[in-house]
Amino acid sequence: FVTNHIIFAGFVITTSYQPAIKGLSLECERSGFTFVHIFDLLNGGGFFPNPGPGPTNLRSLKAGVGVPTDPKISTGKNGAQVFIKTSIGQTIKVDAPNQGGSGVTMVYWKQDL
Repeated sequence: FVTNHIIFAGFVITTSYQPAIKGLSLECERSGFTFVHIFDLLNGGGFFPNPGPGPTNLRSLKAGVGVPTDPKISTGKNGAQVFIKTSIGQTIKVDAPNQGGSGVTMVYWKQDL
């Protein structure tokens, strides 16, 4: 793990980097691989749907090439998304956990009379 981690909607969101391995097929990649990890803060359960058999969701997704930046969250009417940029200029976008509701709550109110 080479970046800061964030907690959003009860999930840990972070990235990691796997360098290219000399002598294996990975050495053709210019800068190794970026992985996105999203897992439940309380029980460690994965967020990403499992493409294979089995009910268990995956915690990691191979997302791109290069060293990643810190993950950033964007929320909007279509839900939340995670954005990451890599050292080769690639922008990675993955769906993020939805927090439910608008995400805006009253913190403080003062009314002058």
